[in-house]
Amino acid sequence: MVNNTNQTGLGLAFCKMAIKAHGGKITLQDNHPQGSIFTVEVPAVCTSV
Repeated sequence: MVNNTNQTGLGLAFCKMAIKAHGGKITLQDNHPQGSIFTVEVPAVCTSV
């Protein structure tokens, strides 16, 4: 793991806001010690052309 002190830690918060704004959701599965799995679900919109 790399510790970069130039990070704000806001990435997931912005992702969550964008996903929720589109009617979706984000979930987290802890996969210790390999890392974490983030799942993003956003509803599909079907339109006729």
